Amino acid sequence: MQRFIFLEILDPEIHALLNGLKKEFGGKPAVTNIHITVRGPYNSSIPRESIEKFEQTLREVPLLIHSAGMFEHTKEYLVYLKIESQNLMKIWWKPDFPVEEYGFNPHIPLYKGNDKRLANCIYDFLKEENIELLCRDFKLTSYVSKQRDFFPDDSRPKEKHFLQLANRKLVRTDILQRAYNVVRKCKAQHVNNQLNEMQ
Repeated sequence: MQRFIFLEILDPEIHALLNGLKKEFGGKPAVTNIHITVRGPYNSSIPRESIEKFEQTLREVPLLIHSAGMFEHTKEYLVYLKIESQNLMKIWWKPDFPVEEYGFNPHIPLYKGNDKRLANCIYDFLKEENIELLCRDFKLTSYVSKQRDFFPDDSRPKEKHFLQLANRKLVRTDILQRAYNVVRKCKAQHVNNQLNEMQ
């Protein structure tokens, strides 16, 4: 079994916002913490001391979640928000995706699918929203492939809202409703275009 180190977002309001957007864009909420893989795969267990050392390096500065991006990979489109920290590169190690070949682009996927039109609508929506969030509440976690209980200590954020983010004017309170409307409108336009082509 292969092992990885995940960077989990634990801020409950950021988690609620990103999980809500994933749900509106993809139709299903994330069943795990919002996370990215920062190291791995390892073929043997990862010492807790190593994880703590990597986490200490990261904790020197907060994470910045911002800037929509999109790419195509194996006929699927992925729309994401970038996750940035000046220290993230210091701990990054993904031998299956070497930086020299794939570049360095840590990101949180919010849509993954084969609908290019929908991916573009979501990308345009996120660009317009111009989301910029500082996150200080995160942790590094060891994950084993085929692990049944993804986050066994149930440290998942419990908030279902992001009122503080809205109060600080970092996001608009109706962002999830507008995300839903964008997806609905995009799909309706696609159906109308198909009907027009058939006539």
